[in-house]
Amino acid sequence: MVMDIGVFTILTDPLFLRGFGTVLLIAALTTVLAGGLGVAIGRLLQFSDSLVRCGIRLLRLGMWLPFFVLWGLPIWRINPGKDPYLVVWLITVTAGVFAAGPTILLASCYGCLTDGVQLKRQKPHIRLHLVREVFLLALLLSILWQLFFPIAWPWEWLVQHLSANYAAVIAIMIAVLLCNLAFSWTLDSTAESRRLELLRTFQFNDLKSLGGGLLIVVAGSILWQVFGQTVKENFSIEPPAEVTKAIVPFARSWYESNPGKQTNDMERYSSFASRSQWWNRARDVACCSHY
Repeated sequence: MVMDIGVFTILTDPLFLRGFGTVLLIAALTTVLAGGLGVAIGRLLQFSDSLVRCGIRLLRLGMWLPFFVLWGLPIWRINPGKDPYLVVWLITVTAGVFAAGPTILLASCYGCLTDGVQLKRQKPHIRLHLVREVFLLALLLSILWQLFFPIAWPWEWLVQHLSANYAAVIAIMIAVLLCNLAFSWTLDSTAESRRLELLRTFQFNDLKSLGGGLLIVVAGSILWQVFGQTVKENFSIEPPAEVTKAIVPFARSWYESNPGKQTNDMERYSSFASRSQWWNRARDVACCSHY
């Protein structure tokens, strides 16, 4: 009974609600700004079937790259100092949007490309599904990035009160339920969207899309190398040539120190061959179910 009282006490605490509201605001702004820009880019890419193929192949996993790169940068720590609370709050919201923005931009672009056929048919539930998915991802990233900010919701509360764990879960659950109601979420529409997304990914899983994706990666690496000094001074990220020099010796030493590497290579090849056969069967089943 004491724990239940503690939970409701935290849920009604103004500081707890203020931190939760800040997280929701960051997620909403990121969805509108970065998500909207990503959808606009995706709609532009839909004019070229080749760009759609390359974009889907590249963004399927590549959309997470900004999160892992930005997470390791030492630029997100905010020292409140003697600044007023309003100034610290504005800096926190701005930093949160910029931190989660690149990942949300690429994720919304990927969602727009995979749902391109359905968007052309003007199906409202597909559009609402995309907005819901982007907002929930933005909410997740906003919560994770709070670890670096002074308003560390809910992490600062979790280390002080055991009941804060339950209070944070309840608050997030309420936000997700309201999001589902606002965007008319249903299990059938989500299953249909997932099926079509998987089918469209399978359709573009060919050498042409792989070559285009690699070409985009090479072009991005060249731009990174050209502006490497500027990137290093502002974001503390080394140029790709220096990163490669650091990775190659490490990978070589790890490979040479791995016992029984020839046997492991054969096992990995056999495992890869079996996964490739399963992947082809799954693609055939998805295509048959579509038609």
